[in-house]
Amino acid sequence: KKFVAALNERVGRKDKPSFLKGGPYDRYILVIYTDESVLSADWVEPVVPSTFFQTASIDEIWLLLSYEPLQERCPIYRIPSLKTGEKKRD
Repeated sequence: KKFVAALNERVGRKDKPSFLKGGPYDRYILVIYTDESVLSADWVEPVVPSTFFQTASIDEIWLLLSYEPLQERCPIYRIPSLKTGEKKRD
C-alpha cells in the first residue's frame, strides 16, 4: 500500500497541465526512477499489473529500478494508466 501511495503521490505531482513547459508535445511520458534496495524486480513485478492510474496529461508511466546484478540490467516496468478522454488500449 505504501508503494502504490508513493507512486500516486509522484504521478499526481507531475500530472498537471501547468507543469508542462514548452511544447506542444506529441506525448508526455513520466519515468520514475528509484534506487530503493527493497524494491527489487521480484517484489515489483507482481504489484505493477494491479496498479492503475487515471491521468490528466501523462500518456505513459514507467518505473525504472536500480541495476540488478543477477539480471544484469535495470528493470523497467510500464505502469498501467489511461489519460482522460482516451480509449483503453488492448
